[in-house]
Amino acid sequence: MGTGEYSSAVGNTVLLIGVGAVGCELAARCTAAPLRRLLSFDADALASYPGIETVCLAGEPENTGDMDTDAMEESAVDAALRIVESTRPSNGVAMILCAVGGQTGSIVIPALANELKATQCTVVVVALEPLSFEGPNRAELASRAVASLENVADLVLVLPNRPLAELCEPGWPVAKAIASLKDRTVEAVDQLTRALSCASCVGLQPSDLRHSLSEAGRGALGIGVGAGDSRVEQAIRDACAHSFLTQESCKQASAAILHLLGSSDLSLREVHAATELIGQIVGRVPIQVGLSMDRSMGEEIRATLLVTGVRHLSADGATEGRSATVPQSQDLAFFDGVNLDIPAFLRRKPAPQIH
Repeated sequence: MGTGEYSSAVGNTVLLIGVGAVGCELAARCTAAPLRRLLSFDADALASYPGIETVCLAGEPENTGDMDTDAMEESAVDAALRIVESTRPSNGVAMILCAVGGQTGSIVIPALANELKATQCTVVVVALEPLSFEGPNRAELASRAVASLENVADLVLVLPNRPLAELCEPGWPVAKAIASLKDRTVEAVDQLTRALSCASCVGLQPSDLRHSLSEAGRGALGIGVGAGDSRVEQAIRDACAHSFLTQESCKQASAAILHLLGSSDLSLREVHAATELIGQIVGRVPIQVGLSMDRSMGEEIRATLLVTGVRHLSADGATEGRSATVPQSQDLAFFDGVNLDIPAFLRRKPAPQIH
């Protein structure tokens, strides 16, 4: 189907799998996915999630003690086979939500992702980085885990801990600050799930969207909501401020996907303006745009921005494998003043006018 045509396509089936203590907690709060499974070595913790199917990675509920690497990998494979048998995720999207920096992220997640990918489903891993005060050892484990996941998953979305400083007042208790970051993560996963599972789409069809995520490497995610006369600009700004996007991820990406969800009054001018704004962020990176209509959205618009194919930096700071396409002056890490309301790339360039 050509660009700009509309179809009532069948949406992608999304299976959300929460792994480990943090992954289970957040996946249990994500309500947009039609299918959910929770995996943990802690049988007692799994018992606190009634109504959601769970799998104890320790095998028998009483075997929650330490396991060696081989046993953990075998348990992950067994769990994947049980999930595949009960959900049939072939030709859908399997999204694994987890924290990296420990044994679960380093051993279980790669084995689980490998088995799921063998069923021909698209495997997306949403990986939460350790917090800065957790120390360099956990940060190193997380880095290794993400590198390993890139070899088995289609897309690895790394959620950095940077938004913690942006979302919170310096004087907030640690528990309140972490709770705010978890809230933002749940919101991001739910909005990404809706974007992937929307049935009717203009432009990028659901099957095309799934194909675009296949073998996409490392990526980053931004979500935003806008309402009123400048709702598109507001949604795009919201997707870049207080989000999991970073300046580095946008500079090093090789592709970008923008999904807009709104009611039937979403105008062509607004779509063009959104595309221009995203172009200011990612430079010459190709942008794919998909639009979905939902009457219940009213005047709101939800923007989901994915950048994929994010490359690593070499020791001298240059991007390996491709030249940077985004000017060095663009900076998504710092915004106007303390309130962080206006990203730098919007302050330095005039925003497209929406009439």
